[in-house]
Amino acid sequence: MSTLQKLFLVMALSYLFIKMFLVLMLYIATVRLEKRVLELRRKRKR
Repeated sequence: MSTLQKLFLVMALSYLFIKMFLVLMLYIATVRLEKRVLELRRKRKR
C-alpha cells in the first residue's frame, strides 16, 4: 500500500468513527430528553 492509500484509509476510518460517535451522542440525548418529558408529564398529572 502506498502512503496515499494509507492516508485515505485513515481518513475514512476516522470519518466513520466520528459519525458513529455523533449518532451515539444523539441517541443518548434523545433518550434522556424522553425520560425527562415522561417525568414532567407524570408530575403534571399528580
